[in-house]
Amino acid sequence: MSHLLKELLGRAEEALARREDDAALTLLLEAWKECRAEPVIALIERLSDHLATGLPFFQVPVRWLLEDVRRHPTDLPRVLGELRARAASLSRCAFSTDLDRLRRWWPADPRIIPLLLTLVRLPGAETPAELKMLCSLFMYVGAPYDLEPLHELKARLPSAHGEEVERFDLVIRLGARWVPPVLDARTLARCDALKEVIEARVERARHDAATREALFARVHEAPEDDSARLVLADQLLEQGDPLGEFIALQYAEAPDEERMARLLAANRERWEAPLGPYIERGYTRFERGFPVAVRPMKGDHFPKTFPKPEPGWSTVEEISWSPEHPGDGNDVSQWGRLLRHPALRRVTRLLNVPGEMACLLSANSSVRRLELKSSFERGLADALTALPHLTWLTIPHASTDLFIRCAHSRLASQLESFKASAEDGSWRLEVTRGAEVPIRATVRGPRVREFAPVLLAAARFSSQGLRIEFRDGAEEEGRAPLREALAAYSQVIRE
Repeated sequence: MSHLLKELLGRAEEALARREDDAALTLLLEAWKECRAEPVIALIERLSDHLATGLPFFQVPVRWLLEDVRRHPTDLPRVLGELRARAASLSRCAFSTDLDRLRRWWPADPRIIPLLLTLVRLPGAETPAELKMLCSLFMYVGAPYDLEPLHELKARLPSAHGEEVERFDLVIRLGARWVPPVLDARTLARCDALKEVIEARVERARHDAATREALFARVHEAPEDDSARLVLADQLLEQGDPLGEFIALQYAEAPDEERMARLLAANRERWEAPLGPYIERGYTRFERGFPVAVRPMKGDHFPKTFPKPEPGWSTVEEISWSPEHPGDGNDVSQWGRLLRHPALRRVTRLLNVPGEMACLLSANSSVRRLELKSSFERGLADALTALPHLTWLTIPHASTDLFIRCAHSRLASQLESFKASAEDGSWRLEVTRGAEVPIRATVRGPRVREFAPVLLAAARFSSQGLRIEFRDGAEEEGRAPLREALAAYSQVIRE
Protein backbone atom coordinates (compact mmCIF):
# COMPACT_ATOMS: atom_id res chain seq x y z
CA MET A 1 0.00 0.00 0.00
CA SER A 2 1.09 3.56 -0.70
CA HIS A 3 2.80 5.75 1.83
CA LEU A 4 0.03 8.36 1.38
CA LEU A 5 -2.68 5.86 2.40
CA LYS A 6 -0.83 4.99 5.59
CA GLU A 7 -0.29 8.66 6.36
CA LEU A 8 -4.01 9.48 5.86
CA LEU A 9 -5.11 6.62 8.10
CA GLY A 10 -2.61 7.69 10.75
CA ARG A 11 -3.83 11.27 10.65
CA ALA A 12 -7.42 10.06 10.88
CA GLU A 13 -6.50 8.11 14.01
CA GLU A 14 -4.88 11.22 15.50
CA ALA A 15 -7.96 13.34 14.66
CA LEU A 16 -10.23 10.84 16.43
CA ALA A 17 -7.94 10.96 19.47
CA ARG A 18 -8.38 14.76 19.52
CA ARG A 19 -12.17 14.32 19.19
CA GLU A 20 -12.05 16.02 15.79
CA ASP A 21 -14.38 13.49 14.23
CA ASP A 22 -15.35 15.66 11.24
CA ALA A 23 -11.71 16.00 10.27
CA ALA A 24 -11.22 12.23 10.71
CA LEU A 25 -14.08 11.54 8.28
CA THR A 26 -12.58 13.92 5.73
CA LEU A 27 -9.24 12.12 5.99
CA LEU A 28 -10.91 8.73 5.56
CA LEU A 29 -12.60 9.98 2.39
CA GLU A 30 -9.19 11.05 1.11
CA ALA A 31 -7.89 7.58 1.97
CA TRP A 32 -10.74 6.04 -0.06
CA LYS A 33 -9.63 8.02 -3.12
CA GLU A 34 -6.19 6.51 -2.67
CA CYS A 35 -7.43 2.96 -2.07
CA ARG A 36 -11.03 1.80 -2.54
CA ALA A 37 -10.60 -1.02 -0.06
CA GLU A 38 -13.74 -2.27 1.66
CA PRO A 39 -12.31 -1.85 5.21
CA VAL A 40 -11.85 1.88 4.47
CA ILE A 41 -15.38 2.15 3.04
CA ALA A 42 -16.77 0.45 6.15
CA LEU A 43 -14.98 2.98 8.37
CA ILE A 44 -16.38 5.89 6.35
CA GLU A 45 -19.94 4.62 6.49
CA ARG A 46 -19.81 3.85 10.22
CA LEU A 47 -18.31 7.19 11.24
CA SER A 48 -20.55 9.10 8.83
CA ASP A 49 -23.71 7.50 10.23
CA HIS A 50 -22.54 8.24 13.76
CA LEU A 51 -21.89 11.93 13.05
CA ALA A 52 -25.20 12.40 11.23
CA THR A 53 -27.30 10.73 13.94
CA GLY A 54 -30.05 13.09 15.08
CA LEU A 55 -29.39 15.72 12.41
CA PRO A 56 -32.29 16.73 10.14
CA PHE A 57 -32.42 15.50 6.56
CA PHE A 58 -32.69 18.05 3.73
CA GLN A 59 -32.65 18.53 -0.02
CA VAL A 60 -29.68 20.17 -1.73
CA PRO A 61 -30.56 23.89 -2.02
CA VAL A 62 -30.12 25.14 -5.59
CA ARG A 63 -28.05 28.02 -4.22
CA TRP A 64 -25.38 25.53 -3.21
CA LEU A 65 -25.00 24.60 -6.87
CA LEU A 66 -24.64 28.24 -7.90
CA GLU A 67 -22.21 29.46 -5.25
CA ASP A 68 -19.07 28.17 -3.60
CA VAL A 69 -20.69 26.97 -0.38
CA ARG A 70 -18.34 25.04 1.85
CA ARG A 71 -19.20 21.34 2.06
CA HIS A 72 -19.29 19.57 5.39
CA PRO A 73 -18.73 15.82 5.83
CA THR A 74 -22.19 15.37 7.40
CA ASP A 75 -24.05 17.13 4.57
CA LEU A 76 -24.07 14.12 2.27
CA PRO A 77 -25.55 11.57 4.69
CA ARG A 78 -28.31 14.04 5.55
CA VAL A 79 -29.14 14.56 1.87
CA LEU A 80 -28.93 10.83 1.22
CA GLY A 81 -31.22 10.24 4.21
CA GLU A 82 -33.84 12.51 2.67
CA LEU A 83 -33.58 10.68 -0.65
CA ARG A 84 -33.81 7.27 1.02
CA ALA A 85 -36.89 8.39 2.96
CA ARG A 86 -38.51 9.51 -0.29
CA ALA A 87 -37.50 6.30 -2.03
CA ALA A 88 -39.22 4.32 0.73
CA SER A 89 -42.43 6.27 0.24
CA LEU A 90 -42.52 6.20 -3.57
CA SER A 91 -43.65 3.36 -5.74
CA ARG A 92 -41.50 4.45 -8.68
CA CYS A 93 -37.98 5.68 -9.29
CA ALA A 94 -38.09 9.38 -10.14
CA PHE A 95 -34.79 10.76 -8.90
CA SER A 96 -32.88 11.90 -11.98
CA THR A 97 -32.90 15.57 -10.89
CA ASP A 98 -31.71 14.72 -7.39
CA LEU A 99 -28.97 12.45 -8.70
CA ASP A 100 -27.82 15.18 -11.04
CA ARG A 101 -27.50 17.51 -8.04
CA LEU A 102 -25.46 14.89 -6.18
CA ARG A 103 -23.10 14.58 -9.13
CA ARG A 104 -22.76 18.34 -9.55
CA TRP A 105 -22.31 19.19 -5.89
CA TRP A 106 -20.31 16.33 -4.36
CA PRO A 107 -17.10 14.68 -5.52
CA ALA A 108 -17.20 10.92 -5.94
CA ASP A 109 -18.08 9.37 -2.59
CA PRO A 110 -18.68 5.72 -1.60
CA ARG A 111 -21.63 6.74 0.58
CA ILE A 112 -23.67 7.37 -2.58
CA ILE A 113 -23.54 3.73 -3.69
CA PRO A 114 -26.10 2.30 -1.18
CA LEU A 115 -28.68 4.84 -2.38
CA LEU A 116 -28.08 3.88 -6.01
CA LEU A 117 -28.54 0.21 -5.18
CA THR A 118 -31.84 1.08 -3.51
CA LEU A 119 -33.03 3.06 -6.52
CA VAL A 120 -32.24 0.41 -9.13
CA ARG A 121 -34.72 -1.90 -7.37
CA LEU A 122 -37.61 0.57 -7.78
CA PRO A 123 -40.04 0.30 -10.69
CA GLY A 124 -39.26 3.03 -13.19
CA ALA A 125 -35.49 2.68 -12.91
CA GLU A 126 -35.58 1.21 -16.44
CA THR A 127 -36.99 4.40 -17.99
CA PRO A 128 -34.42 6.20 -20.19
CA ALA A 129 -34.02 9.32 -18.03
CA GLU A 130 -33.62 7.43 -14.75
CA LEU A 131 -31.40 4.75 -16.24
CA LYS A 132 -29.16 7.35 -17.83
CA MET A 133 -28.65 9.17 -14.53
CA LEU A 134 -28.12 5.96 -12.58
CA CYS A 135 -25.46 4.91 -15.07
CA SER A 136 -23.79 8.31 -14.76
CA LEU A 137 -23.64 8.07 -10.95
CA PHE A 138 -22.34 4.49 -10.90
CA MET A 139 -19.59 5.47 -13.32
CA TYR A 140 -18.96 8.75 -11.45
CA VAL A 141 -18.47 7.06 -8.06
CA GLY A 142 -16.97 3.85 -9.41
CA ALA A 143 -16.59 0.35 -7.98
CA PRO A 144 -16.99 -1.48 -5.72
CA TYR A 145 -20.74 -2.00 -5.80
CA ASP A 146 -23.03 -5.02 -5.45
CA LEU A 147 -23.89 -6.47 -8.87
CA GLU A 148 -26.97 -8.47 -7.88
CA PRO A 149 -29.43 -5.52 -7.95
CA LEU A 150 -27.94 -4.43 -11.27
CA HIS A 151 -28.53 -7.86 -12.78
CA GLU A 152 -32.12 -7.72 -11.53
CA LEU A 153 -32.62 -4.38 -13.28
CA LYS A 154 -30.91 -5.73 -16.40
CA ALA A 155 -33.57 -8.46 -16.60
CA ARG A 156 -36.29 -5.78 -16.69
CA LEU A 157 -34.72 -3.77 -19.50
CA PRO A 158 -36.11 -3.99 -23.04
CA SER A 159 -34.45 -6.53 -25.29
CA ALA A 160 -33.60 -3.86 -27.87
CA HIS A 161 -30.05 -2.62 -27.30
CA GLY A 162 -30.50 1.13 -26.95
CA GLU A 163 -27.75 3.55 -25.94
CA GLU A 164 -28.71 3.58 -22.24
CA VAL A 165 -28.91 -0.22 -22.12
CA GLU A 166 -25.40 -0.41 -23.55
CA ARG A 167 -24.17 2.06 -20.93
CA PHE A 168 -25.79 -0.01 -18.21
CA ASP A 169 -24.02 -3.11 -19.55
CA LEU A 170 -20.79 -1.16 -19.25
CA VAL A 171 -21.56 -0.34 -15.60
CA ILE A 172 -22.06 -4.04 -14.89
CA ARG A 173 -18.83 -4.97 -16.68
CA LEU A 174 -16.84 -2.34 -14.78
CA GLY A 175 -18.19 -3.64 -11.50
CA ALA A 176 -17.41 -7.23 -12.43
CA ARG A 177 -13.84 -6.39 -13.43
CA TRP A 178 -13.05 -4.58 -10.20
CA VAL A 179 -10.34 -6.27 -8.20
CA PRO A 180 -10.23 -5.48 -4.45
CA PRO A 181 -6.87 -4.06 -3.40
CA VAL A 182 -4.80 -6.13 -1.03
CA LEU A 183 -3.93 -4.31 2.16
CA ASP A 184 -0.76 -5.21 4.00
CA ALA A 185 -0.86 -6.36 7.61
CA ARG A 186 0.14 -2.98 9.01
CA THR A 187 -2.61 -1.14 7.12
CA LEU A 188 -5.20 -3.72 8.14
CA ALA A 189 -4.11 -3.34 11.75
CA ARG A 190 -4.55 0.43 11.51
CA CYS A 191 -8.03 -0.04 10.01
CA ASP A 192 -8.88 -2.37 12.89
CA ALA A 193 -7.64 0.22 15.39
CA LEU A 194 -9.78 2.92 13.75
CA LYS A 195 -12.77 0.60 13.76
CA GLU A 196 -12.29 -0.06 17.47
CA VAL A 197 -12.21 3.67 18.29
CA ILE A 198 -15.27 4.42 16.14
CA GLU A 199 -17.25 1.48 17.54
CA ALA A 200 -16.42 2.57 21.09
CA ARG A 201 -17.64 6.07 20.25
CA VAL A 202 -20.84 4.75 18.68
CA GLU A 203 -21.51 2.50 21.66
CA ARG A 204 -20.88 5.33 24.14
CA ALA A 205 -23.23 7.60 22.18
CA ARG A 206 -25.89 4.88 22.17
CA HIS A 207 -25.51 4.34 25.91
CA ASP A 208 -25.75 8.08 26.67
CA ALA A 209 -28.36 8.91 24.01
CA ALA A 210 -31.38 9.12 26.33
CA THR A 211 -29.60 11.33 28.87
CA ARG A 212 -28.12 13.52 26.15
CA GLU A 213 -31.46 13.97 24.40
CA ALA A 214 -33.17 14.85 27.67
CA LEU A 215 -30.55 17.49 28.51
CA PHE A 216 -30.72 19.06 25.05
CA ALA A 217 -34.52 19.08 25.35
CA ARG A 218 -34.21 20.95 28.66
CA VAL A 219 -32.07 23.62 27.00
CA HIS A 220 -34.47 23.95 24.06
CA GLU A 221 -37.53 24.13 26.30
CA ALA A 222 -36.00 26.72 28.64
CA PRO A 223 -33.20 28.52 26.73
CA GLU A 224 -32.85 31.10 29.49
CA ASP A 225 -32.00 28.43 32.10
CA ASP A 226 -28.24 28.48 32.65
CA SER A 227 -28.34 25.47 34.95
CA ALA A 228 -29.63 23.23 32.12
CA ARG A 229 -26.73 24.26 29.90
CA LEU A 230 -24.14 23.74 32.60
CA VAL A 231 -25.44 20.27 33.43
CA LEU A 232 -25.34 19.47 29.71
CA ALA A 233 -21.77 20.79 29.51
CA ASP A 234 -20.69 18.47 32.34
CA GLN A 235 -22.30 15.50 30.61
CA LEU A 236 -20.69 16.32 27.26
CA LEU A 237 -17.30 16.86 28.87
CA GLU A 238 -17.56 13.44 30.44
CA GLN A 239 -18.28 11.99 26.98
CA GLY A 240 -15.39 13.89 25.42
CA ASP A 241 -17.73 15.90 23.19
CA PRO A 242 -16.05 19.23 22.24
CA LEU A 243 -19.37 21.05 22.61
CA GLY A 244 -19.13 20.50 26.36
CA GLU A 245 -15.80 22.31 26.49
CA PHE A 246 -17.15 25.09 24.27
CA ILE A 247 -20.16 25.67 26.55
CA ALA A 248 -17.94 25.71 29.63
CA LEU A 249 -15.54 28.17 28.00
CA GLN A 250 -18.33 30.56 27.02
CA TYR A 251 -19.48 30.57 30.65
CA ALA A 252 -15.97 31.15 32.03
CA GLU A 253 -15.21 34.53 33.61
CA ALA A 254 -11.97 34.74 31.60
CA PRO A 255 -12.50 32.38 28.64
CA ASP A 256 -9.63 31.17 26.49
CA GLU A 257 -10.57 33.01 23.29
CA GLU A 258 -7.96 31.21 21.21
CA ARG A 259 -9.20 27.80 22.32
CA MET A 260 -12.81 28.78 21.63
CA ALA A 261 -11.86 29.92 18.15
CA ARG A 262 -10.16 26.57 17.44
CA LEU A 263 -13.17 24.63 18.68
CA LEU A 264 -15.50 26.76 16.60
CA ALA A 265 -13.37 26.38 13.48
CA ALA A 266 -13.35 22.59 13.85
CA ASN A 267 -17.03 22.15 14.76
CA ARG A 268 -19.02 25.18 13.58
CA GLU A 269 -20.86 23.45 10.71
CA ARG A 270 -21.92 20.52 12.88
CA TRP A 271 -23.15 22.86 15.62
CA GLU A 272 -25.04 24.87 13.00
CA ALA A 273 -26.54 21.72 11.47
CA PRO A 274 -29.69 21.56 13.67
CA LEU A 275 -30.78 24.84 12.07
CA GLY A 276 -31.09 23.25 8.64
CA PRO A 277 -29.48 24.21 5.32
CA TYR A 278 -31.05 27.63 4.80
CA ILE A 279 -28.58 29.77 6.71
CA GLU A 280 -25.31 31.22 5.50
CA ARG A 281 -22.55 29.08 6.93
CA GLY A 282 -19.88 30.72 9.01
CA TYR A 283 -22.04 33.65 10.18
CA THR A 284 -23.77 32.01 13.14
CA ARG A 285 -22.96 33.60 16.49
CA PHE A 286 -22.92 31.39 19.56
CA GLU A 287 -23.61 32.43 23.13
CA ARG A 288 -23.55 30.10 26.14
CA GLY A 289 -22.69 27.32 23.70
CA PHE A 290 -25.69 27.56 21.37
CA PRO A 291 -26.65 29.52 18.22
CA VAL A 292 -28.09 32.93 19.03
CA ALA A 293 -27.79 34.85 15.74
CA VAL A 294 -27.91 33.63 12.14
CA ARG A 295 -27.88 34.96 8.58
CA PRO A 296 -30.33 33.52 6.01
CA MET A 297 -28.93 32.13 2.80
CA LYS A 298 -29.01 34.52 -0.15
CA GLY A 299 -31.37 33.91 -3.03
CA ASP A 300 -34.84 32.62 -3.65
CA HIS A 301 -33.89 29.11 -4.78
CA PHE A 302 -35.78 27.32 -2.04
CA PRO A 303 -38.36 24.55 -2.22
CA LYS A 304 -42.00 25.58 -2.02
CA THR A 305 -42.08 24.60 1.65
CA PHE A 306 -39.39 24.77 4.29
CA PRO A 307 -38.66 21.67 6.31
CA LYS A 308 -40.17 21.68 9.78
CA PRO A 309 -37.90 23.81 12.02
CA GLU A 310 -35.90 21.76 14.47
CA PRO A 311 -35.88 22.49 18.24
CA GLY A 312 -32.35 23.89 17.82
CA TRP A 313 -33.97 27.12 16.61
CA SER A 314 -35.29 27.76 20.12
CA THR A 315 -32.04 29.48 21.19
CA VAL A 316 -31.89 31.82 18.17
CA GLU A 317 -32.73 35.44 19.04
CA GLU A 318 -31.50 37.34 15.98
CA ILE A 319 -31.80 36.90 12.22
CA SER A 320 -29.81 39.34 10.12
CA TRP A 321 -30.11 39.42 6.34
CA SER A 322 -26.87 40.12 4.50
CA PRO A 323 -26.52 43.41 2.57
CA GLU A 324 -26.27 41.37 -0.66
CA HIS A 325 -29.47 39.43 0.02
CA PRO A 326 -31.86 40.22 -2.85
CA GLY A 327 -34.77 40.41 -0.44
CA ASP A 328 -37.50 39.16 -2.75
CA GLY A 329 -38.92 35.97 -4.14
CA ASN A 330 -39.95 32.70 -2.62
CA ASP A 331 -37.51 32.84 0.29
CA VAL A 332 -39.11 36.02 1.68
CA SER A 333 -42.58 34.49 1.85
CA GLN A 334 -41.16 31.24 3.25
CA TRP A 335 -39.19 33.02 5.96
CA GLY A 336 -42.26 35.10 6.78
CA ARG A 337 -44.17 31.90 7.46
CA LEU A 338 -41.26 30.25 9.21
CA LEU A 339 -41.03 33.11 11.70
CA ARG A 340 -44.52 32.22 12.91
CA HIS A 341 -43.45 28.74 13.96
CA PRO A 342 -43.22 28.10 17.74
CA ALA A 343 -39.62 26.90 17.35
CA LEU A 344 -38.64 30.50 16.48
CA ARG A 345 -40.51 32.00 19.40
CA ARG A 346 -37.36 33.58 20.86
CA VAL A 347 -36.43 35.51 17.70
CA THR A 348 -36.77 39.11 18.85
CA ARG A 349 -34.35 40.88 16.48
CA LEU A 350 -34.74 41.03 12.69
CA LEU A 351 -32.02 43.08 11.01
CA ASN A 352 -31.69 44.32 7.44
CA VAL A 353 -35.10 42.84 6.69
CA PRO A 354 -36.95 43.33 3.38
CA GLY A 355 -40.05 45.41 4.01
CA GLU A 356 -42.17 42.70 2.41
CA MET A 357 -41.19 40.35 5.19
CA ALA A 358 -42.22 42.83 7.87
CA CYS A 359 -45.69 42.77 6.30
CA LEU A 360 -45.78 38.97 6.72
CA LEU A 361 -45.15 39.00 10.47
CA SER A 362 -48.15 38.02 12.52
CA ALA A 363 -49.79 40.23 15.12
CA ASN A 364 -48.52 37.94 17.90
CA SER A 365 -44.91 38.19 16.75
CA SER A 366 -42.29 38.40 19.50
CA VAL A 367 -40.07 40.76 17.47
CA ARG A 368 -38.79 43.68 19.52
CA ARG A 369 -36.13 45.10 17.21
CA LEU A 370 -36.75 45.53 13.49
CA GLU A 371 -34.29 47.11 11.06
CA LEU A 372 -35.67 47.34 7.53
CA LYS A 373 -33.68 47.49 4.31
CA SER A 374 -36.62 48.70 2.22
CA SER A 375 -39.90 50.46 2.98
CA PHE A 376 -41.88 50.65 -0.25
CA GLU A 377 -44.40 47.91 0.48
CA ARG A 378 -48.10 48.73 0.69
CA GLY A 379 -49.56 48.24 4.13
CA LEU A 380 -46.20 48.53 5.86
CA ALA A 381 -47.35 51.13 8.38
CA ASP A 382 -50.29 48.97 9.46
CA ALA A 383 -48.04 45.91 9.71
CA LEU A 384 -45.55 47.77 11.93
CA THR A 385 -48.30 49.12 14.15
CA ALA A 386 -49.66 45.59 14.63
CA LEU A 387 -46.42 44.29 16.19
CA PRO A 388 -47.20 44.32 19.93
CA HIS A 389 -43.66 44.04 21.30
CA LEU A 390 -41.79 46.29 18.87
CA THR A 391 -39.56 48.78 20.72
CA TRP A 392 -36.70 49.42 18.25
CA LEU A 393 -37.40 50.36 14.64
CA THR A 394 -35.16 51.49 11.79
CA ILE A 395 -36.63 52.56 8.41
CA PRO A 396 -34.32 53.67 5.59
CA HIS A 397 -35.80 55.36 2.51
CA ALA A 398 -38.91 56.31 4.49
CA SER A 399 -41.58 58.34 2.77
CA THR A 400 -43.07 61.32 4.58
CA ASP A 401 -46.42 59.56 4.70
CA LEU A 402 -44.95 56.41 6.26
CA PHE A 403 -43.19 58.36 9.00
CA ILE A 404 -46.28 60.41 9.82
CA ARG A 405 -48.48 57.31 9.96
CA CYS A 406 -46.06 55.69 12.41
CA ALA A 407 -46.01 58.82 14.54
CA HIS A 408 -49.82 58.92 14.69
CA SER A 409 -50.06 55.28 15.74
CA ARG A 410 -49.45 53.53 19.04
CA LEU A 411 -45.78 53.33 18.02
CA ALA A 412 -45.45 56.92 19.28
CA SER A 413 -45.73 55.66 22.86
CA GLN A 414 -44.38 52.15 22.27
CA LEU A 415 -40.99 52.70 20.62
CA GLU A 416 -37.86 53.26 22.68
CA SER A 417 -35.72 53.91 19.59
CA PHE A 418 -36.80 54.95 16.09
CA LYS A 419 -34.43 55.81 13.25
CA ALA A 420 -35.66 56.94 9.86
CA SER A 421 -34.19 58.60 6.79
CA ALA A 422 -35.64 60.06 3.60
CA GLU A 423 -35.79 58.23 0.29
CA ASP A 424 -33.55 60.89 -1.29
CA GLY A 425 -31.26 61.33 1.73
CA SER A 426 -32.50 64.89 2.40
CA TRP A 427 -33.25 64.22 6.08
CA ARG A 428 -32.46 61.82 8.89
CA LEU A 429 -34.24 61.63 12.23
CA GLU A 430 -33.61 59.61 15.38
CA VAL A 431 -35.81 59.17 18.44
CA THR A 432 -34.28 57.96 21.72
CA ARG A 433 -36.85 57.78 24.48
CA GLY A 434 -35.49 58.81 27.86
CA ALA A 435 -32.55 60.78 26.46
CA GLU A 436 -31.96 64.33 27.66
CA VAL A 437 -32.68 65.48 24.09
CA PRO A 438 -34.93 62.73 22.70
CA ILE A 439 -35.12 63.87 19.04
CA ARG A 440 -32.09 64.35 16.79
CA ALA A 441 -32.43 65.42 13.16
CA THR A 442 -30.32 66.38 10.17
CA VAL A 443 -31.82 68.12 7.15
CA ARG A 444 -30.22 69.38 3.97
CA GLY A 445 -30.94 71.03 0.65
CA PRO A 446 -33.86 72.73 -1.03
CA ARG A 447 -36.47 70.06 -0.17
CA VAL A 448 -36.52 71.01 3.49
CA ARG A 449 -40.18 72.09 3.24
CA GLU A 450 -41.11 68.44 2.84
CA PHE A 451 -39.31 67.69 6.10
CA ALA A 452 -41.37 70.10 8.19
CA PRO A 453 -44.37 67.71 8.51
CA VAL A 454 -41.97 64.92 9.55
CA LEU A 455 -40.43 67.12 12.24
CA LEU A 456 -43.87 68.17 13.48
CA ALA A 457 -45.01 64.52 13.62
CA ALA A 458 -41.83 63.51 15.51
CA ALA A 459 -42.99 65.65 18.43
CA ARG A 460 -45.61 62.99 19.10
CA PHE A 461 -42.77 60.72 20.23
CA SER A 462 -41.45 63.45 22.54
CA SER A 463 -41.66 67.23 22.54
CA GLN A 464 -39.14 67.56 25.35
CA GLY A 465 -36.18 68.49 23.18
CA LEU A 466 -34.82 68.58 19.64
CA ARG A 467 -31.25 68.72 18.44
CA ILE A 468 -31.18 69.65 14.75
CA GLU A 469 -28.45 70.23 12.17
CA PHE A 470 -29.15 72.25 9.02
CA ARG A 471 -26.96 71.67 5.99
CA ASP A 472 -26.68 73.26 2.55
CA GLY A 473 -28.88 76.23 3.44
CA ALA A 474 -31.80 74.10 4.56
CA GLU A 475 -32.97 76.47 7.31
CA GLU A 476 -33.21 79.43 4.96
CA GLU A 477 -35.04 77.37 2.33
CA GLY A 478 -37.76 76.23 4.73
CA ARG A 479 -37.91 79.08 7.23
CA ALA A 480 -41.71 79.45 7.50
CA PRO A 481 -42.75 75.75 7.58
CA LEU A 482 -39.90 74.92 9.95
CA ARG A 483 -40.87 77.68 12.37
CA GLU A 484 -44.19 75.97 13.09
CA ALA A 485 -42.56 72.53 13.45
CA LEU A 486 -39.82 73.81 15.77
CA ALA A 487 -42.42 75.50 17.97
CA ALA A 488 -43.74 72.05 18.93
CA TYR A 489 -40.60 71.42 21.03
CA SER A 490 -39.88 72.87 24.45
CA GLN A 491 -36.15 73.01 23.68
CA VAL A 492 -34.41 73.34 20.30
CA ILE A 493 -30.66 73.03 19.95
CA ARG A 494 -29.20 74.03 16.58
CA GLU A 495 -25.91 72.49 15.50
